[in-house]
Amino acid sequence: MLLRRLFAMLVPLLTLVVVVGLLVLAMQHFDQGQPEPVAQAVTRQPQYTLDDAEWTRIGADGKPVFHITAQTIDYYPDESITLHTLTMDHLAQGTSPWRLTAPLGEVPAHQQRVRLENDVIVTGQLKDDTPLRLTTTQLWVDQQRQQIYTDQPVTLTGANGQQAHATGMLAQIDGDSVQLLHNVKVDYAPAAKK
Repeated sequence: MLLRRLFAMLVPLLTLVVVVGLLVLAMQHFDQGQPEPVAQAVTRQPQYTLDDAEWTRIGADGKPVFHITAQTIDYYPDESITLHTLTMDHLAQGTSPWRLTAPLGEVPAHQQRVRLENDVIVTGQLKDDTPLRLTTTQLWVDQQRQQIYTDQPVTLTGANGQQAHATGMLAQIDGDSVQLLHNVKVDYAPAAKK
């Protein structure tokens, strides 16, 4: 008899536990609903775009600091600038011997430096009239420091075809000097036969 009473009390209690468990499982299923959408990649949109553009930066003294021609120049709300297919020259108020070309350039937000990227070519000559050609993948032009520099691999070619390879380069904008910084290797071309 006692067992029957105990069983009669346990059956409704067990039924209640099963019903609550089923409700919890159902609520979890409804809470999952649709999966959250994957965040879309934010595409940076320029505020202004100039096509077939020329840009001359003027210094505080009213004289040109540099001149850039570019296929396009994009100006962004954060004040950064992207340049496509560009040539940069007339550095240091036109006294610099360097002419720089690159498929891509950038002026980071709130900076005055210009970074050139992807197959950068620098041509010019030192003050002693030695012509040089330098190639690299990335290069900074820093007017404040009056330097052109990179920490990437560079190849420097002289007038007689001699080449030097290095990691990193530092040049003065005025053409006074070019320093190859690390792992410098020079290929000497054989002397021409007379």
